[in-house]
Order: sequence, then C-alpha cells, then structure tokens
Amino acid sequence: MASNAIGDIDGLLQGSDIADSDEDGGEKFEDRMLQLVLNALAGKNVEEAVRLDAESIDDARRALEEANIR
Repeated sequence: MASNAIGDIDGLLQGSDIADSDEDGGEKFEDRMLQLVLNALAGKNVEEAVRLDAESIDDARRALEEANIR
C-alpha cells in the first residue's frame, strides 16, 4: 500500500514542474525525501515540512483530477 502511494506521488511530482530545466523531477523528489529523513534522524521536527509537502501533493492531485489528466 505504501509503495503504491509513493509511486503515485513520485509520478505526480515527476510530471509536475517542480524541477529546474536542468534537473530531473524524480531526483529533486528523492533529495527532498532524503533531507526529511536525515532531519528526522537528527531529532529535528519535520512534521510541518511533511504537512506542507502533503498539502502540496494533494493540491497537485486535485489539479490533475480537475484537468482529467489522471
């Protein structure tokens, strides 16, 4: 179940315009996840960052659904 959700999110992010023209969206997603994990392991509070990321993903998903792209 989690791997399906991650695959869906990864697909949404790769299809969105989250990366610079010189950077692959998948790489930027992986970098973001790595940074969140490292911060969590270092004992930093990542709840707000995760909430904002989830909100952004939900917004992107809704936009795709409204455009019937999904």
